[in-house]
Amino acid sequence: MGYDYKSCRLVENQRKIFTFSSEKKMMGTIYERKKGEMFAFVKGAPDFLIPCCSYYIDRNGKKAHLNE
Repeated sequence: MGYDYKSCRLVENQRKIFTFSSEKKMMGTIYERKKGEMFAFVKGAPDFLIPCCSYYIDRNGKKAHLNE
């Protein structure tokens, strides 16, 4: 998707860590790449993550609504 995740994942850029929750079946980390530019990286079970989403970023970097 064009993001340099290695530069985002530097420890000094970490702002918040959400540890794995067996109840929510997901975990996440918030990083600040540039002043004010925040990224959230989340991973977990699709059946728990997808209902939390209202859109996704397509291959062109544009928002696209989720559908069936």
